[in-house]
Amino acid sequence: MAQDFRFHHLAIIARSYEETVSWYCKHFGFAVAQEWSAPDMLPGARMCYLRKGDFHMEIIGDGEKAGEHAVAADPKQEYQITGYRHFALEVDDVDAAVAALAADGVPAFFPPTDLDIVGVRAALVRDPDGNAVELIQWR
Repeated sequence: MAQDFRFHHLAIIARSYEETVSWYCKHFGFAVAQEWSAPDMLPGARMCYLRKGDFHMEIIGDGEKAGEHAVAADPKQEYQITGYRHFALEVDDVDAAVAALAADGVPAFFPPTDLDIVGVRAALVRDPDGNAVELIQWR
């Protein structure tokens, strides 16, 4: 029997649990669905699932870390680094979403741009640890 693979969550390792959880809840409307710790796996860390609709994010924060992850210096470099680069949130109006986030202190590092090859308008912002979040609007 073939397996049916369904998306469950993505995980972010955060320097500050409180700051990261607060940022995603404030700017994108996520809510904490469940919190826990796993002292045998990562002493001192706090963990949670954030949820918005059917979309879940796992935030793992505080505790000991081995180092920082690579953050691209500019948007073009963002696509030249191997590995996870961003996740996307669909919006009705990218320009309005970027303006609202900028007014709230979250500037776009890749401004609203038409990507005609895929029929979208998109922009990128960064969370407190430099992780990219794409805002995407179908045209």
